[in-house]
Amino acid sequence: MADTEWRLRGDYFESCNCDYLCLCQETKGQGAPDKGECIVPLAFMVNEGNFGGESLDGLAFTIFVHTPGPMASGDWKVGLIIDVRANAKQREALETIGTGKAGGVPGRIAMLTKEFMGVEYLPIRFEKSGMNRSIEIPGALDQAIEGVPGRGDPSEPIYLDSTGHPANNRLRLPKPPAATCTRLEPIGTRTAASTTDISRHSTSRSR
Repeated sequence: MADTEWRLRGDYFESCNCDYLCLCQETKGQGAPDKGECIVPLAFMVNEGNFGGESLDGLAFTIFVHTPGPMASGDWKVGLIIDVRANAKQREALETIGTGKAGGVPGRIAMLTKEFMGVEYLPIRFEKSGMNRSIEIPGALDQAIEGVPGRGDPSEPIYLDSTGHPANNRLRLPKPPAATCTRLEPIGTRTAASTTDISRHSTSRSR
């Protein structure tokens, strides 16, 4: 399935546990996290998508990441939560994509991963209104961010451009603190915004 043609287009949302602003933008991932470690959920909401002809429209998945030091140093622990609404074929497709086996953005994440913590299927509620974004995964994640209004047009947020971020080269800047996070329990502890195209066949860019 790694050679299957696929394409996803939708919304991307992340907010880590570092202070405002994430040092990865300035140091290209070489800087030490503010808290000594990085914990970040990478949430993807698929507005339009298919994998080998299987529609993935309206589904979501979240990659939970933990790094013990600078992100560029590797040794990541990664877990994957997939939208419980996905049927068997959609689950297989999203697991292949989310674990990096199909390349694209998750494929770049997989190259830095030391330990894969597993896959779970849970409800994922993603909401956006104006410059506000939120995501809720019962028992795993409850997180919200608000964009920083631009000076010229306060209805539009300030953007970070040319970030080199694997999901999108252009990201919206959130207000400090970077997020309101009431729960964050990555896979493995229960025994982590822009519009983007994350398929392996196109370059990340603003939409």
